[in-house]
Amino acid sequence: MIALKYRACKEKDCKCRDIEMLLADQIYASPIEKLNDCFEGRYTDSVDKQLDVIAANFHYDVSSIRAQWKELKKTVEGVGVYSLALSDGGYPNNKLLWSLYAGEYTGFCAAYDVDKLVQNEQFPWLVNRVTVNYQENVPIVDATDFSSEALLLQKMLGTKGSDWEREKEFRLVYDKPGVKTYNKAALKAIFLGFRMNDSHRQRIIDGLQGRDVDIYEMAPMAGSYDFNADLKFSLRRKIENALREDEYEIIDTNHQQKVENFYVLYKGTDRSDEKLEAFVQKFREMHATMNANVELYDSAVVKPLLKKYPLNNAELKIMRGHAIVRSSFGAPDYLWKDFFD
Repeated sequence: MIALKYRACKEKDCKCRDIEMLLADQIYASPIEKLNDCFEGRYTDSVDKQLDVIAANFHYDVSSIRAQWKELKKTVEGVGVYSLALSDGGYPNNKLLWSLYAGEYTGFCAAYDVDKLVQNEQFPWLVNRVTVNYQENVPIVDATDFSSEALLLQKMLGTKGSDWEREKEFRLVYDKPGVKTYNKAALKAIFLGFRMNDSHRQRIIDGLQGRDVDIYEMAPMAGSYDFNADLKFSLRRKIENALREDEYEIIDTNHQQKVENFYVLYKGTDRSDEKLEAFVQKFREMHATMNANVELYDSAVVKPLLKKYPLNNAELKIMRGHAIVRSSFGAPDYLWKDFFD
């Protein structure tokens, strides 16, 4: 999933904070009270009244539930929110957001792969994804909402007034506010505002050298109220002595919170330890964006079995017969052979 962040270039001490955070692979999750909607996080709380009714009519002790609800509200009040925007066009074509959040086209817009944006968090449950819902009335939270964490979060932190609907907001809700450092592979593209000054433009281009990032410039279309996104640079990592395309094929991948897994069809004939060690090292350099496990096979017939568990005896025989080596992120210089035994 790709989401967009519109940023202005506000200078402090001759530096643009937003650009420096971009180049440092950082974002800032704001406390609720710092968000720009004065009605942020507003909802009607009917839980306590419902608990009163339950206690009175059924003589049920609701003190523990009431305490849990109080603690939950306190937790929600302490979260950090990073707001992004979605786009039907696949690029930042929201003129309102360019005007409000990108310095009236003097700033930029970053396109992020959301999965990779949150990969550096220690635990995946410390950040939630919420697509904002827009409506006329404040949501009502009642005891029945406790059955769904997603619904509770939607009502308490993911609902805004209809006036904000044009923003098409998507949120990352962290357990606490502050600066978050992300996997640099999360940044997929940068769109430069057509009024951005030359020094800011050059700072971004220079600072992103050696990354796999596309840089576009927004340009007003003649005779239209729309913009073109013109591709100016396709920056790529500089890889010396890169592997040839005919040497291998990536059969499958599995990207988890803290590690990537690559399953690779090795097409070379040289299976010496020296050759395989060099191949895996170069493969990581070319493809890995974080800690990575790499498994080499000599046939794509294993693909349907790679993520299957458990394997029966016949399937294990197939995997053993085609497995070459495995290199784990914990011991990247060691090649495990017979790793299915």
